[in-house]
Amino acid sequence: MNIVQAIKRVKRTENGDISFTTTGNKYLDILFQTEYFTKHLDETPRLNDNEYDKLFSMFIRDPRFGIGKRDLGRVLMADTNLSPEKIVLAGRFDDLLANATDENISYLINEVKNRIHSYLYICHLKINQILDENNIYKNNYDPKNSVIVKWMENLYD
Repeated sequence: MNIVQAIKRVKRTENGDISFTTTGNKYLDILFQTEYFTKHLDETPRLNDNEYDKLFSMFIRDPRFGIGKRDLGRVLMADTNLSPEKIVLAGRFDDLLANATDENISYLINEVKNRIHSYLYICHLKINQILDENNIYKNNYDPKNSVIVKWMENLYD
């Protein structure tokens, strides 16, 4: 660091003391000024597309094992071009909509479709269990005529 960069980093606090405007490390700046950057997203230091920056952006967003800053994490994850799987792992499915790329939207649609299919299949199994428990299945029920079976077959086509 030359003398000009060192002078630009110095500022005065409200009490008149000498302070630094930055630590010189973008990761420390983000960590120390998390609350500020949460309210001023346009001033957030930009991250690159490498593994360390991806992990750092996931840490900022992750509400379970990280800091849990939703908007700041979304901005940082958009900078690092995370895969949709890692975005969901670090946050929630609506983070895919906040960074609406074609890959993220197609992943979201496929996940919703797969989960609906799973829930419908579970409902089908539960209905068959109830019918079997009431002995309707043994006397009157024909699985080939079941409406939900026909509907499920149409979904998988």
